Amino acid sequence: MDVRFPKSSVTSTLPDNYTDTKKHLKEMKWKRETMLEDIKREQALLDTARQSFERKKEEFVKFLAQSSAYATRVRLEHTLLFMIDSLNFQSFVCSCFDFVCACVCAEATWLAKL
Repeated sequence: MDVRFPKSSVTSTLPDNYTDTKKHLKEMKWKRETMLEDIKREQALLDTARQSFERKKEEFVKFLAQSSAYATRVRLEHTLLFMIDSLNFQSFVCSCFDFVCACVCAEATWLAKL
């Protein structure tokens, strides 16, 4: 038995570019989805980088604070050492002056006995 269906001579009611438009729309949806996934991935990377930056910034600020405290302490130590050295020098000068005065007094006393 040979079954045949009649060919419809009725033209399609769809526009000519319907299938192209449908394919283009499907591609655009796929591109949109992939872009959204890419954006989410990039956002996650950006968030991670920001957290890392903030952590490193906090560490650096702590380091600067510690360095500043250390520098201040070292500066104070140097100032104190300088003051001690100058006090030692002053006491040395005073000792020398006292010695010279004692010598002069002794010499004056010796001369007075003559």
